[in-house]
Amino acid sequence: MTDTWSTRLDITEALEAAGWEPDDDNPLELLRKDGATWAVINDACDSQLSGPDGWNIEFPSDVPNVLIIAACLAATPAA
Repeated sequence: MTDTWSTRLDITEALEAAGWEPDDDNPLELLRKDGATWAVINDACDSQLSGPDGWNIEFPSDVPNVLIIAACLAATPAA
């Protein structure tokens, strides 16, 4: 079995490089920017993106990081 959690760190690093801010209590599992939130939601490393308008997209652990990162970047205005 692949160590999914270590692959999710790649998402955290990419989003932080794009200006997403880590949560004080869960810095590796929850990041926010401009009303959008990305979070790891369970031990299987499924994650969820919540948009500023209240929409949500859940990503199973087998979704490639590049797709999750692209969705997160698309959910926030360009800098």
